[in-house]
Amino acid sequence: MIYSNTDTENFNTLWHEHIGPKLGKAPLRQFLKATQKQEKWFADIVRPRLFLPDQFGGIYYPVDVTTFSVGRNHHVAETIASEADPLTNFGRDPWSALTYFANPLRVWHRSPVGEDPSINEAFAADAPKHRVVLGDYHILTYEFDQNDVEFLKEQLSWLRSSGNKLNSRIGGLFKHCSGYADFAGITVNYSGSKSLHIHVVFSTALARQKLGLDGCGATDLRDGFAAHWERLHETLLPILGVEGIRANSALRFAEAFRRVAFFCLTGQAADDARMRRAIEAVLIR
Repeated sequence: MIYSNTDTENFNTLWHEHIGPKLGKAPLRQFLKATQKQEKWFADIVRPRLFLPDQFGGIYYPVDVTTFSVGRNHHVAETIASEADPLTNFGRDPWSALTYFANPLRVWHRSPVGEDPSINEAFAADAPKHRVVLGDYHILTYEFDQNDVEFLKEQLSWLRSSGNKLNSRIGGLFKHCSGYADFAGITVNYSGSKSLHIHVVFSTALARQKLGLDGCGATDLRDGFAAHWERLHETLLPILGVEGIRANSALRFAEAFRRVAFFCLTGQAADDARMRRAIEAVLIR
């Protein structure tokens, strides 16, 4: 479990006090089930790759508790990844304290230009968009951030079905994406406000091999990821039944911060051994 029993009890109290009265019984059951059965599928993809040092500095997933971290830096990722026993040293699973993440970036190191530290500090880090890399996985994230409680209820209904979990709207998206050989799975989590973050995960191994992407620079990769975000976006809208609005386009960029999947209202993984199936789901019926 990512959260302690005490944290879980506190969250359940929070859901009863705020989610139930505002959103109703069905959404409340979703939140309670997600809290009871904390999904780790997505975390298990990111954690082993959180910070991977190499001769050029390293590749990392930017993670933080605030969107104001300088340059989407690697400090939190490196600190967590370097701990041999994070549960003992931090007193809890450090994943539970994280709020935001982005797709993999290259570590930036300031190159000293003189003896005066104030001069060195004046040189800003390379912008995150110039450090986009091809990691083992890439996450396309979609958020429909509307200031409308009724639309949040509708979004939560995308995760529900009266029978087979794949008959839900998110299940429909899962079935569509299962047609791609590099599809790894979907996880959906609450943003903390009036929206969900839908994380669609793809392995990059096939594209890396077939298209020779290891030689691509940051700009080409960033543009390519954004183009694929747009392509899936146009398919996703009718599957979810969304009309007249677009997902938050800022999230098409690899380096954009998005919510860590800590309260996963559903986690669906593609299982090669049994073709495509939904597992670890916390959908309510």
